[in-house]
Amino acid sequence: MCLPAPSRKPYAQTINGVLRNPNFDPSIFRENFNFRASEGDLVQFTHPKSGTNWVFHITQLILKRGEHVRSAQEYTDNQRFMEGMELDEWRPELPMRSILTHLPPRRETMSDEAKYVYVARNPWDVCVSFYHMTTNFSTFRFQDGTFDEFFEAFLSEDCGGHGSYFDHVAAGYALRYEPNMFFVTYEELKRNTRDVVLRLAYFLGEEYGRELEDNEVLLGKLLDRISPAQMKDIAVLDFSGVSDPEWSRTMQ
Repeated sequence: MCLPAPSRKPYAQTINGVLRNPNFDPSIFRENFNFRASEGDLVQFTHPKSGTNWVFHITQLILKRGEHVRSAQEYTDNQRFMEGMELDEWRPELPMRSILTHLPPRRETMSDEAKYVYVARNPWDVCVSFYHMTTNFSTFRFQDGTFDEFFEAFLSEDCGGHGSYFDHVAAGYALRYEPNMFFVTYEELKRNTRDVVLRLAYFLGEEYGRELEDNEVLLGKLLDRISPAQMKDIAVLDFSGVSDPEWSRTMQ
């Protein structure tokens, strides 16, 4: 009797006995896995393909009081990706350290002094976008993988080294009422951009929210700069000369 061939799934490396994204740096991952944020830190949690870049860009513009990002180097200097970049000595020019991660939030590593953002996106859009990412990145060894194979992996306990999408979102949702957690969905941000931006600004600091609410011109400028058309300009910036180019391999 011929047994059916096992279904393929995107490749994942093993770090400390757990499947992880093949693009993660194992040594840095181990170093940062139990990272505990402190006062002045803003940690953004997202499952891959859930709006990481968009929400970080919004946060950056709020902290810069609407000033545009001028270069790819400035963009990368203003954030760190936890799974691939060292954090200890990093001090950005912005008033808060923006730390991005695709790991789900864990209470035992969270701090009352830091602030956290969780962005969730509907599973179908995440699945489709994540599939295209894994077929475009050779590190996943899935260039000729089918969507049916990927869909089966996405519904399983692990896909591409990111665990279960559903467990990831559940971990963020469980913390939505914590005073230092800002929980938002990609769909709400897209549908009610102005309101979400103002709420996020107040979450980051009373002065940021008040400034935007009292200055309609500034708010309008910021909203224009986070529009899809403007975001395309950010997405096509030349990152070939930045000091930490590895961020672009995994921060989606």
